[in-house]
Amino acid sequence: MFERSVIEISKDRIRNNLLFIRSIISDSTELCAVVKGNAYGHSLSAYAPYLQAEGVRCFAISSAQEAYELRPHLSDASRIVVLSEPPARALEWLIFNRVEFYLGSLEFVSSITRSAAKAGTPAKIHLELETGMYRTGVCADELDAVLEQIESNRSLIDVVGICTHLAGPECRENEPRVRRQIENFEQLSSKIQMRLGRTIARHAACSAAAIAYPESRFDMVRVGVLQYGFWPTLEIKERYYAAHPVPELVPRQVLSWKTHIHSTQNVPKGSYVGYGKSFKAERSMQIAMLPIGYADGFSRALSNKGYVLVKGKRAPVVGTVNMNMLTIDVTDIKDAHVGDEVVVLGDQDGERIVVSSFSDLLNTLNYESLVRLADHIERRIVEH
Repeated sequence: MFERSVIEISKDRIRNNLLFIRSIISDSTELCAVVKGNAYGHSLSAYAPYLQAEGVRCFAISSAQEAYELRPHLSDASRIVVLSEPPARALEWLIFNRVEFYLGSLEFVSSITRSAAKAGTPAKIHLELETGMYRTGVCADELDAVLEQIESNRSLIDVVGICTHLAGPECRENEPRVRRQIENFEQLSSKIQMRLGRTIARHAACSAAAIAYPESRFDMVRVGVLQYGFWPTLEIKERYYAAHPVPELVPRQVLSWKTHIHSTQNVPKGSYVGYGKSFKAERSMQIAMLPIGYADGFSRALSNKGYVLVKGKRAPVVGTVNMNMLTIDVTDIKDAHVGDEVVVLGDQDGERIVVSSFSDLLNTLNYESLVRLADHIERRIVEH
């Protein structure tokens, strides 16, 4: 009601991105939307239900807490997958509420069986395999022991997926390692299915792998950054365009961040703006104050080098970004007034500021800039 800024999520662009993703995977491959990190800053409670309305039925998050927050916003027909082993104290709730999760170690099996017995229903697990990333997952030398425990507890453990995580598919220099992982995964997952005597859905691909390694798509792809309208890396973008010189669809940024001019001020030549002496006016200037700052996700590191859009023109940040306020130079923007819309991220009158603009200036990833957007900023789903 009294918001200082708002983040808008475009329905049209979400649809565009879903069509793009579905154009690169087969009809038999399921799309699992990764919505961890508050849906990459887009809001779990606002974003995930809209994806569900667009036909997405599988959602991946990183923790039991995120599953707890997401479950009320989805129908019983939608699946939630925790992309890790949850803490033992959360298992009974997860199992009872049909939340799927990873099993990546022999030691975790006993915790699952105890909790499933208490919940009165089998745990739906994805058996995570260590294939060469060396982070998490069941190693080849303990796989037989894990499978023996699963077979001994068929009434309490339902293996609904077999998965792994690929180490750096967004970069070509990792290709030999990634291809070895895919080969290892195929061998180990085939062994598991033969041992358990049934076909089990397999998944390994993230956004980058879904584009660069078609053989990694298997039965499901876990797509994160692509659905929000971002290429995983410039290299992946270039690889896609090399194969599709005139693509019908490309990812489009669904998020826009908007605020307004709070106040304006005239600054005499030679005066300093804001705290300290980080910016000195080399001419007489008009500046405008915006009611956002680093508490909202506009990094202090963008002091004197970030920019926003006012009336379709770029207005540079001047002075130090404060916790809840920043200052921009509107000297060359005619008729800039209090209350005027300011676009921090997004489009305005033919100009555009994309998340990568922030990320490049900050020397960070798109992902990092997105998840820094404060949860207190209202997210609105809009048509355009």
